[in-house]
Amino acid sequence: VGSEMCIRDSFCAITWNAQAVFCWGSNSFGELGFAAGTDYNYATQVTNVALTGIVGSLSLGPTSACATTTSGLICWGNRVNGLLGNGLSTGSQSNSSAPSGFSSDSHRVSVGASSACGIRLGALFCWGLNNYGQLGDGTTTTQLAPVAVLGATSGVTDVAVGASATCAVISGAAKCWGNNTFGQLGNGTNSSNATPTTISNASDGTTFDSGVTDISMSSNATSQTQDSVCVTKSNGSVYCFGYNGEGQLLNGETTSTNTPKAALVATSGVTSVAVGSDHSCFIKDNSAYCSGANSQ
Repeated sequence: VGSEMCIRDSFCAITWNAQAVFCWGSNSFGELGFAAGTDYNYATQVTNVALTGIVGSLSLGPTSACATTTSGLICWGNRVNGLLGNGLSTGSQSNSSAPSGFSSDSHRVSVGASSACGIRLGALFCWGLNNYGQLGDGTTTTQLAPVAVLGATSGVTDVAVGASATCAVISGAAKCWGNNTFGQLGNGTNSSNATPTTISNASDGTTFDSGVTDISMSSNATSQTQDSVCVTKSNGSVYCFGYNGEGQLLNGETTSTNTPKAALVATSGVTSVAVGSDHSCFIKDNSAYCSGANSQ
């Protein structure tokens, strides 16, 4: 398995040679790339979508999925609120289509509960539900096709879409926008914002206006306000903020925070971080560390 992304009870993986995708689990909206309503209890190759060429990135949300290939960006699954970016807002599709303007030159995509974003030639575009300003275009108007994120026309290297907020790495700086009920914008306030805002300094003085390499965000389909975020610095240290009701911010607490706090043990050497709807994990020195809910 070369890469994978899972949300709730649906899973997809890219093969080691990056030329095929296999999916399994719940398929209520065709999010696995098969006819909606038919679930799969074993990994099955996706052949109903146009995965031509090398698959670069793959993102699976609660009801839809997108992938970047050498031929461009494609999406499939639930079309509500324009989640596929193809101008349609009702029904679902198990075959793929390209969001408007993304037929080529895209290298990363992130799908959330009700919106999605893609990076094209270093610029960031988002589409879907926009009730909290999570598309970053300065409005709260839902968009059925991609719109440019203000202040993100170049230098975008990573993006993470949650349930009602979005974060990205722009020229090495971490910025977030959208819903901020639990401080998931990390800017020291709890006020929502429809344009990218810079993350505040951490209590130990660490800054996030440069040196940020990766960002991960939850996508909780059952709650539109409970997003959690973790960012990774170039030295492999991890800082998290936002909703923390289950301890998913990795800091040994269960108190939500609107400013970044250092993750325990993750002060250096972290190579990968993943934030789920109610727990988070990271890899350090070839070992995995997790915190948060554990009911399953």
